Amino acid sequence: MPEYCTFQPDFLNADCVKIRDDRTTCIYVPQLDASISQGIFIDVAPLDDVADDRGFPELMPMQHELLIIMHNPKLLPDYLRARGQSALPMDMLLELVRTDPAEVRKIFYDFSLEHSGKSTQVANLYSYINWGGKRERSWYEETVYLPFEGFMFPAPKGYDAMLRAQYGDDYMTPVKRESDVEHMLFDTERPYTEYVLGGPRYDEEFYKKEGLI
Repeated sequence: MPEYCTFQPDFLNADCVKIRDDRTTCIYVPQLDASISQGIFIDVAPLDDVADDRGFPELMPMQHELLIIMHNPKLLPDYLRARGQSALPMDMLLELVRTDPAEVRKIFYDFSLEHSGKSTQVANLYSYINWGGKRERSWYEETVYLPFEGFMFPAPKGYDAMLRAQYGDDYMTPVKRESDVEHMLFDTERPYTEYVLGGPRYDEEFYKKEGLI
């Protein structure tokens, strides 16, 4: 990866990894320390194996419990009350809560990798419910190249089925609505360090107006 890029695995407990260009600006938390990159980014969302109709077991509740412990163990009691029971043994959960989050992350990765490539269906475990659920593994097994703004970009061969599952059959019809990016501050020519707290272009009034602080 180029030296001007930052690999950001856990920005504000996001449901994906971000790869940021530190030469640019995409500010939506202006009061964060400049050591935390807020350059323009691409999201890399992991897809893990999930239960299918061919016998792959339902592992997601166990993975969700590990994710909660990784990010915010205080949420675990409410999660367990909502489920009615724990997927992992209770003594194991208590031990994991006392474990360093970095070690829990490693346990989660090892567990997911151990069961990777064995199901016909996959999903992003972080946002499984909000983003439409399961996907067919076959949609991602081959790559095609699609034109965009004069360039050719790689895409999953099953992109049409994937987009229909994600956004509906009318996914090609633009929808005019407010989005998450409308209140971000973008600059492709200057680094984010100029715009965060302490930077020469930090503008508190602008950020307040845009609802960023």
